[in-house]
Amino acid sequence: MLTEPSTWGQHHELTGPRQVSWPEALQALSVELGETVTFRTTSAIELIRRLTQAGVTPGEAELLVTREWAIIAGENERTSSTVRELTGHEPRTIEEFFHENRELFR
Repeated sequence: MLTEPSTWGQHHELTGPRQVSWPEALQALSVELGETVTFRTTSAIELIRRLTQAGVTPGEAELLVTREWAIIAGENERTSSTVRELTGHEPRTIEEFFHENRELFR
């Protein structure tokens, strides 16, 4: 449980109940919003430039790009039971997350 000090200060691998690709996530968001959501790819340098212009620190921008490379390399191709172990309930699906946070995506 998260209230137990033994869980504090540790790295916890949190995942949803199933793996979801970017196209699947965009499809789920499109369904929730009732309009088509798409994205365009860009170079790492351009993404870092845009992020820093939006106020993200250079280090955070580079970390975001590095995380995306890790995802592309397959690092996140697994699910974990950590949410259930820490909270006592199943993790939300991406559809549930989009529904609960719908206004953030408008």
